Amino acid sequence: MTKNTVIMLTVKAIESAKQKEKPYKLPDFESLYLYITPTGTKSWRYDYQFNGKRKTLTIGKYPYISLADARNEKELARQMLAYGKDPAVERKRKTLLANIAQGNTFKKITLEWFDTKKRNWSINTREMIIRYFEKDIFPFVGDMDIAQIKPLVMLNCLKQIENRGALEIAKKMRQRCTEVFQYAIITERAENNPARELAKAMVTHTPENYAFLMEDGMREFMKALQSYSGNILVRYATELLILTAVRTMELLSCKWEYVDLDKRYIILPK
Repeated sequence: MTKNTVIMLTVKAIESAKQKEKPYKLPDFESLYLYITPTGTKSWRYDYQFNGKRKTLTIGKYPYISLADARNEKELARQMLAYGKDPAVERKRKTLLANIAQGNTFKKITLEWFDTKKRNWSINTREMIIRYFEKDIFPFVGDMDIAQIKPLVMLNCLKQIENRGALEIAKKMRQRCTEVFQYAIITERAENNPARELAKAMVTHTPENYAFLMEDGMREFMKALQSYSGNILVRYATELLILTAVRTMELLSCKWEYVDLDKRYIILPK
């Protein structure tokens, strides 16, 4: 092998590459390389200089972006540099224009994500999730291009929930928003997830253990419940919660069509 021989990547070398304890690179040619993380994710990257600064263009994940496609993208980036354009900036501009043309708002992407996930949730969970999005998230960022939403914008949005004392809801909605942004990244409508790291900037919710009764105390409670002089529905509902161990929302949404008195059971919808 001569001194000037160029060793380029092969599909076989890419397929056989395994993850290591630390991220590492498999170089191809002219600063194109495959970046492999400790989790095994493989993505194409291209290092270049622009205005005297070293920059990196993330082309995409392998195998979604093949070796041949990655080389083509690198050549396009080199052409942009020849014309004095920053490939990374041009890529973001292209994504923005595509989102504007397609109307890729946060609300639109959220509803897409919701449609793909809802079959895994109960009816009550579906209603709760979409209700919180409509109440707490959509009024602030629903009409925004999802690719242009910054971490501070999302933080201010979630702080509105925290400020009314709903810390657990704020935590759950940050998690849901994180899933929406991840879905947008996978479907190539966004490149960053501004909700992912916000947990460190939010108020930490300290859960409280609910009071509970031991066996003797439960006997006394049931006796007292029988003599409860308030609304009879409250008494019956409390007895049902104790006897069936269903969740409060499941009991509140229960219908007679779910109940079989002859067989003495209740079938709750998923």
